[in-house]
Amino acid sequence: NATTREVFAIHTEQEECAQCHVLIDPLGFGFEGYDALGRFREVENGKPVDTSGHLHGSPEAQMNGPFEDAVELAQRLSQSGAIEACMARQWFTYAMGRPHDGSDLDSMSRVYKSFGKESAFRDLFIGIVLSDSFRYRKKLAVSKAEFQEANPGLLDKD
Repeated sequence: NATTREVFAIHTEQEECAQCHVLIDPLGFGFEGYDALGRFREVENGKPVDTSGHLHGSPEAQMNGPFEDAVELAQRLSQSGAIEACMARQWFTYAMGRPHDGSDLDSMSRVYKSFGKESAFRDLFIGIVLSDSFRYRKKLAVSKAEFQEANPGLLDKD
């Protein structure tokens, strides 16, 4: 009959788990007001749900601190330039099917500019698909050389 919060408390009691779980669990607690299907809930296993959490370790000090629920956490994160840039990088990586590299600097700069605090995700996606990196594929020889430089010995030298 334990709540998710009570079960996760075990992680922070174990030294080998605590280093990560003290950072990630308090973020997840903000989402305890939703079940596995995303339905709102106020009770879990007959006990009231505690949606309070704490953000630790943000590179932007004003982001750190306690929050009451997922809505308050989302509002705080929406003000973060670091989160904005991270989201742009992650969606770019997903769309490209590879991490960005030095050849993508111009494209990434344009993607960042297309996705600002007043933008919608639609603007981010349009910025990505209109970028040169997305529209023009690198020659295989260039991609192979870059991969071999980053991962010596993993590819045969045909």
